[in-house]
Amino acid sequence: LMGIGYLTGAVALISEIVGGITNKCRQIMRRSRKSISSAWSSRRTSTANENISHTSSEQLTYEH
Repeated sequence: LMGIGYLTGAVALISEIVGGITNKCRQIMRRSRKSISSAWSSRRTSTANENISHTSSEQLTYEH
């Protein structure tokens, strides 16, 4: 019975470790997708804003 308890505990420990690693990987994947989509969105917005004429002071602020 003691061996079965140790085996059950080891299985539960391994399950917790694997589950934690899996959740961490999912979080990393979500963050990378968000950063890729936000970079694409900001690039798209910046190219759309190039067609708008700015005053010289607005242009300097925009470039910085």
